[in-house]
Amino acid sequence: MNKLHALKHLSGGDYVHTPKWWKDHVLYDQRYWWGEWILFWIALLVTVLVLAG
Repeated sequence: MNKLHALKHLSGGDYVHTPKWWKDHVLYDQRYWWGEWILFWIALLVTVLVLAG
């Protein structure tokens, strides 16, 4: 599922109230959230290393 697809459903798509869609959406968000969290920590670590020099 891509972001555009998810946004379409979030904004009132046909499957908003479908349990399967909700389950897929939650799992998708969880994976995406973990990816963002990891990227955040990598960026933070690099910034600290650069500043500490």
